[in-house]
Order: sequence, then C-alpha cells, then structure tokens
Amino acid sequence: MAVLREPDATLGAVARRVGYASPYALSTAFRRARGGSPSQHRTGVAAG
Repeated sequence: MAVLREPDATLGAVARRVGYASPYALSTAFRRARGGSPSQHRTGVAAG
C-alpha cells in the first residue's frame, strides 16, 4: 500500500483516500489482511 509510505499522510487521510469511513476501520482491515498495523507497515516491521 504505497499511500502509507507518504510521510505526511495521516491514517485518517489514507483511510478516506482508499474508501474507509474511519482510521479504525482501515486499521482493522489492514491487520486482518497483512498481519500487522499500518504503522508497522510504514516502518517495515509488519509481521508475515
């Protein structure tokens, strides 16, 4: 998810940009799909 790599993008902005109603909804879906949080993905430590 390249948009997460944009350093100034907040989770809320990313969520709206990709069609989620809230940052919580995006974070929950991201954890289920990727096995780690969006912030872990940003820093390169996501599990799985």
